[in-house]
Amino acid sequence: MRRPASILWHAPAAEMRGVKRRMTTSGAPGRCISRGSVTKYKYSDFWTRVGDTYASSDPLGAVCWDGAPAWFNRFFAHFQVRAVRRAMLAEFGDERRRGLALDLGCGTGRWTRWLERWWSDPVGVDISRGMLLAADPQHPYLQTDITKLPFPDATFEFASSVTVLLHLPPEAQAAAIRDIARVLKPGATFVMLEMINRVLPREHVFPHPIGEWSSMLGDAGFEVRRTEGEAQAPLLRAAFALAGRMPAKGAGGGIDETKRGAAGSPASASAIAGLRGPLLLAARAAVALSYPLEYALMPVLPAGRALNVCIVARKR
Repeated sequence: MRRPASILWHAPAAEMRGVKRRMTTSGAPGRCISRGSVTKYKYSDFWTRVGDTYASSDPLGAVCWDGAPAWFNRFFAHFQVRAVRRAMLAEFGDERRRGLALDLGCGTGRWTRWLERWWSDPVGVDISRGMLLAADPQHPYLQTDITKLPFPDATFEFASSVTVLLHLPPEAQAAAIRDIARVLKPGATFVMLEMINRVLPREHVFPHPIGEWSSMLGDAGFEVRRTEGEAQAPLLRAAFALAGRMPAKGAGGGIDETKRGAAGSPASASAIAGLRGPLLLAARAAVALSYPLEYALMPVLPAGRALNVCIVARKR
């Protein structure tokens, strides 16, 4: 069994003195800091359920599409990494910098580890204890709500959010972006990859057009420097639509309704896991074809038609 991730900070003591006083120093993630609900939608309960279900057995299922098979989620993970890498190269080039980088909604630490390519001291925060218990023990992590981060003002040189803010209701999204701005130093960079077009109705997903995300950033004191669409995915969007319309069936064919995501909704990517026979073969073929198709479509289709947008913003 993997030991719990450490929450000890690997950073200059003087810089982090104020943070350490507000963290436990045990070998397990600290308790979630509760400061009152900002909304009736209990996203903390949802992510606790997702973390407990997928964090150890299916990390991509925990952070991409819950309940979907790994071969499906790998497509979205691949193009998420591509979009964020392009943003990082555009902003920082190949240079690795010293400083604290905050990975918001870090899950099991996939992006926290990835950020080491550009930053000397990446730190992950997540609301799900189950996610953090499955994270690697080499990085500092903290269990907390990103709408009220327990860090002093102007602590971090960089922050990132990859498909995290979209799971907060609008009032909580605005609160989170304001608090992200608070903990960033002036001139620091924030890279976010969030949903702009809903694929299926899901109670825990709150996308916005690019302009609305940009407005929230501007209101919080950010200057938007770059936007790029991510995941046009026309074949997979058609597969989502087909799976959502298929009637429930047993093992003989069609969709097996026993395959559901942690959200408990049949109208989700978990329906892909229930495909059988020819429908399963068609779905897998659609994923295989979608890789070259995505590379061909991204330069020619407008960003606003994509599923997600990658935005680079700088704190004023």
